[in-house]
Amino acid sequence: MDLATRAAASVGRGEDVHAARTSLREANVLTETLSKASKDLNERARHADFLMRELAHRAKNQLAVVKGMALQTARQSATVDDFIGQFDRRIQGLAQSQDLLLRQNWRGAWMNELVHAHLETFGAEARAQISGPAAFLDTSAVQNVGFALHELATNASKYGALSTDRGRIVVAWSLLADGGVRLEWSEHDGPPSERQREGFGHRVITELVPRALNGVSKLDFTPHGIHWELTIPAAHIVRNSGKPIQE
Repeated sequence: MDLATRAAASVGRGEDVHAARTSLREANVLTETLSKASKDLNERARHADFLMRELAHRAKNQLAVVKGMALQTARQSATVDDFIGQFDRRIQGLAQSQDLLLRQNWRGAWMNELVHAHLETFGAEARAQISGPAAFLDTSAVQNVGFALHELATNASKYGALSTDRGRIVVAWSLLADGGVRLEWSEHDGPPSERQREGFGHRVITELVPRALNGVSKLDFTPHGIHWELTIPAAHIVRNSGKPIQE
C-alpha cells in the first residue's frame, strides 16, 4: 500500500508510473490504474503542448498574411476610405476560411463548403451553380483557394456577372487522374470581360495562389465574363470521393 501511495504522488507530479506486482491483489489493481492514468495525463499534456506550439505557429502565419494583405491593399487604394473598405472585405473573406478550418479542428475543409462560404458573403449563392465530387482540402489549400474565391466574387460583384440582374456563376471542380483537383469559375450572362489594370486581386488568382499551392492557373476574358481555372496538386487533397455534389 505504501508503494501505491508513492505511485499516486508520482501521478500528481506528472511522472510516469509503472504497474507493480505484489502479493496484494488490490494494490496491483490500484497501481495498474495509476499507471494508465499517468500515461493518459502525460499524453494529454504533450498534446496540449503541441497544440500551443501549433497555435503560435499559425498565429504568426496569419499575422504575416494580414500584413501582406494590408500592404498590397494600400498600394492599390486611392484613398484611406478605399483602403478601409477593401481591407475590411478581405479580412472578412479570410475569416470565412478560418471558420471552416475551426469546424474541422484545423485539418482542412470540404471544397463545397469553402465555395458556399465565400459566395454567401456576397449573397451570390442563389445565382450560382455549384458542382463537383467530395474533396477535402488541407489547410494551405483552404486558405489560398479561399483568397482566390473572395477576389473572384469581389470582381464579379463590381464588374462581372454579379453586377447585373441576369448574371450567374458556375463553380465546378473535378478529380484528376493523379489525385489532384481542377477548379473552374466561369461567369455567364454578364457584361463582356475586359483586361483591366492588374491589381492585387489579379495577382492573387494568377500568381500568388497557384505559386503557394505549386499549382497552375489560367484566366480568360470572354464576352460573357471571366473564366478561371486552378489545378490543385494531389498533395493538398486530404481525401476525395467520386460521389458528385450538384446544387
